[in-house]
Amino acid sequence: MGYRRWHRVLGHALLGTDPADLGEQGVPDLAALAEVMESRREQVEQCRAEAAASDQPWPVPPSDELADGLPWSQYATALHQLRVRLGLVGSAAAPARGPVTLDREGQRLVADRPPHW
Repeated sequence: MGYRRWHRVLGHALLGTDPADLGEQGVPDLAALAEVMESRREQVEQCRAEAAASDQPWPVPPSDELADGLPWSQYATALHQLRVRLGLVGSAAAPARGPVTLDREGQRLVADRPPHW
């Protein structure tokens, strides 16, 4: 018997809560789930904004219950495809970066020189 909580775990990633009303499926139906998540778009955007404001990960990692038996590579692929369908990939602005201090090896790599240089 395979994993059966696909829509719940994918919904949890976007909403931050376990949407038990999504039931059980043996395989994810991304088109149907995208419609459901689009109808809950305000909740998705609120979860995303709260995560960004509190430096928490988004999409939200699955709970222990939802992660039990989860095929991780299939989950990552399905989650990415769902986010693409909903236009939720990438970030609005590039993260801020401070000045980079390179050590000797980093300077060599930037200069593209061989190690014996």
